[in-house]
Amino acid sequence: MESRDRYHHLFESGNDFLLVCAVGREGTPYRILDANALACRSLGYTREELLTVAPQSVILIRSDFARDDRRLHSADLIPRQGERIPAEATIHQISLKGTPAVLIIARDVTERRQAEKELMNYRYHLEELVTQRTGELRIANENLKWQIRERERMEQERMEAYRQIERNIEQFAVLTDHIRNPLQVIQGMADLIDDERAEKIKEQVTQIKEILRQLDDGWVESEKVREYLERYR
Repeated sequence: MESRDRYHHLFESGNDFLLVCAVGREGTPYRILDANALACRSLGYTREELLTVAPQSVILIRSDFARDDRRLHSADLIPRQGERIPAEATIHQISLKGTPAVLIIARDVTERRQAEKELMNYRYHLEELVTQRTGELRIANENLKWQIRERERMEQERMEAYRQIERNIEQFAVLTDHIRNPLQVIQGMADLIDDERAEKIKEQVTQIKEILRQLDDGWVESEKVREYLERYR
């Protein structure tokens, strides 16, 4: 009696589905011999009803796998009504009153499967975010490279403009010197001539001086531009 009471207490305690099944010569369960209250309640049968049902009608054993040095089975509990309950089960060979039997211990893994599914969805979502962010960074890098190339091109153009201004300034200085020297000679010779031709020459000298003045103005402007570039280069 004490042994039976201890067995009954252990059998009914805990959060696992317990089924004791008789097995044939090949070890295949063919009849349910006992079940705990949790199994009866979850499957929607009374204990008496469950003892008349074939084991394959209430539990479907799928592939086995190892976890923490234990051999587990993926299984589905099949209630009388409602959706199947995903479970992980262990199968133990026992002897019940000298009769070969198996003890099937199954645990509901619905919440864990849901958590794994949510975790998987989160991982996929995270991978999508990483892919999206990687694409955005690639585009940003391409834009940055383009901006760098544009700045380099503009810097080259600015330096070329600066060098051209330098050349213009040099040309202004050389040109005005080359013109002024012979112009002074022409002016002096015109002063020695006392006829209409002298007036015509003086008139042309005045026009040339005006052109030289314009060249001087251009030289001054070029100097201003050069000073500005020197200040902000």
